[in-house]
Amino acid sequence: MGLEVDQVLHGYAGGHRLLESSRKLSVDSQRAMLVLSDLAGPSIVPGFESYITGYPLQGENVFAFARTWYAPEMERPGCVWTHTLLLSPLVFDAVRSVSGLAQMFSRPIAGDFSKYSSPLALASLEDSKADEKEARLGPSVLNFVRVLAALYQEPGRSVISDAIEAEFADRIILNVWDRQHRALQNNFRFSSGSLSNRNRDTLTFDLQFFPTRVLQSQTRSLAGTELVVAESKGPSPGDWIVSFAEDFMNPAEEFRGFVRAVERDLPGSRETFAKVLRIYWRSSVNQVGGGRAPSEADFPLVSQEYPAPTEARDLKRWTLKGVQGHTTLEGKIEALTMLTTDAVVGRAYASVATDFVESIRDCISSDPAPFIRLAERLVSIQSTDTTRAFFRVLAEQVNESMAATILSADPALMTACLVARPSLFVIDQLWRDAGFLVAANTSILNDESLVPDSLVSRCVEPFLAAYRGRTLNASAAAGLRRLVGPVLTRANRLPIEGARSAVESLIAAHPAVTRAWCQANDFAYSAIELISNAMEPSGEWSAVSADKWTSALASAPQDASTSVRGLSGTSFVLALVLSAESHSAMYKVLPAVFEPIHAAAETESLPDRAWELLEPLVPRLSKRRNWDYCERLRRAIADKWLHADWPTSFLLAATRRPDTFQRIVEYCADSSERSELLQRMGTEVRQHPEAATIEQVRLLKRADIV
Repeated sequence: MGLEVDQVLHGYAGGHRLLESSRKLSVDSQRAMLVLSDLAGPSIVPGFESYITGYPLQGENVFAFARTWYAPEMERPGCVWTHTLLLSPLVFDAVRSVSGLAQMFSRPIAGDFSKYSSPLALASLEDSKADEKEARLGPSVLNFVRVLAALYQEPGRSVISDAIEAEFADRIILNVWDRQHRALQNNFRFSSGSLSNRNRDTLTFDLQFFPTRVLQSQTRSLAGTELVVAESKGPSPGDWIVSFAEDFMNPAEEFRGFVRAVERDLPGSRETFAKVLRIYWRSSVNQVGGGRAPSEADFPLVSQEYPAPTEARDLKRWTLKGVQGHTTLEGKIEALTMLTTDAVVGRAYASVATDFVESIRDCISSDPAPFIRLAERLVSIQSTDTTRAFFRVLAEQVNESMAATILSADPALMTACLVARPSLFVIDQLWRDAGFLVAANTSILNDESLVPDSLVSRCVEPFLAAYRGRTLNASAAAGLRRLVGPVLTRANRLPIEGARSAVESLIAAHPAVTRAWCQANDFAYSAIELISNAMEPSGEWSAVSADKWTSALASAPQDASTSVRGLSGTSFVLALVLSAESHSAMYKVLPAVFEPIHAAAETESLPDRAWELLEPLVPRLSKRRNWDYCERLRRAIADKWLHADWPTSFLLAATRRPDTFQRIVEYCADSSERSELLQRMGTEVRQHPEAATIEQVRLLKRADIV
């Protein structure tokens, strides 16, 4: 089934009314059409017995395109027939020329309206296209250029002009409407036969034509927002308007093709179309020697009119497509230079320039030298999506020989290539200067503005994978130590599964550097997970304060108490508590780490690495009981608190589970030495009742402590 056009007929039948329609309309739409389909003034004027009207029909998602005929055959004076075509967006997309739709109008014969009850087939236009010569403007159309200037140089005002006959006004309107982009065609409000001012609060026309004598009589009564073009009045046309007007006299397919190519994402306003006109008629397409194709010289013109990256993307692609057609490498280099070094152009083209960058991939491969020179300029300017895309494409072309060339030319450029393509770390040629690679990786990870956190996995892993097994000189080895801090800084903010083993190897190889970094920096739980798999909980960790561990534990994810890495990390900190000196404040950490480990041991879900960290620090039991990890953990903390003389409030806080605390009470009550710990807990509870739970108090009372 072909595309169809709905139609509506209005006319006189005991008053002006809706006579027939091929679709059901809302009450608001019926009311609006009833007014606009009636005679456009108090009485008919010779030469204006038929005229066209166009306006968007709000709420119906259609454009009402109507022709009105004076109906002298009716008994009542002032009667008219109005045939309205309801044009959907699909119709606009389907027709080559909207002016051809005027051929579908049909003046009714009184009493026979049945043909208006069904939609019209759009296919019928195939045999009834408007005569091209007839559609062109004749020389007798006065003030035409000024009308164009008024419409597009002052797009915020309603334009009113005069005509001797409505037929001339029809031609102007249809030609103007025909050349607009789709969204504006859907929104352009016009009348070729206004017998009085048709502007209302609810609808303002973009363009109206009055009979000359009617306009002369009404000029003084027009509102100040309306712009009158008559008797040589109106704005002086700019050069781009004059060029546009010439296209009406000698229509060319180039301009219409341009509009169709760029119209998809343009808003439906005259202001938008004015920008499009200025760009086209001032672009390289229309300059002498311009090659009839857009060039990089048009980038500033487009950027001035559409500075936001999300605006007029198809228009920007049009200019880029012209540049892509350059046969010379110099033209492409000039375009790329402007896109990456001109801040205004770079921002305006940000959303579409990456496609252009991709298109020059083969050019870089065949002749990299000029692109390397451009890249040297770009490393010192602020990074954008376009420059990042360029460096990515450039880096993808780097091979052994090119890598040596880039490194010798500018180490900063090689660093930018490594950011774009971390797999370059495996190139043997680069490892001849291992110190550079280490420094580059450190620079990459230290530059918060340059790279995303995901580069921990993207950069560190290939670098360390390539580093393994290589002999580094003293300078490179020193640089490798400096890499630990940036790696842990990045690891603070996100999981780095892809680089975990490589990072853990780096940490294990530099334990003193890792401990110094933890001492000097705040860190997150992700760092604890890395450290616990790479290092041992020795007394050398004493320089890292308990508050830092407590803060890091507070950032633990929800699954830390059940995941293998989470339990290993928590076990590492518990091991630090158990190995701490008496003067240490590590007792503060116990409430955050003991219960998760005790619960995992109770359900036999404690990972091997976690128990490997803890076993040297917990007492051994008899052969028959040594399997009881929970008992060994309980005894370890009780013994530690007994001998370290740490505040018992933290021990109470860590053992709030009744069965856990009961076992500790039983263990301490079984020895006169350990019963001292119970006495200290009793004193704490008497002085600070809030330090213990009701169940803990009950268990202490049962042991005659409270």
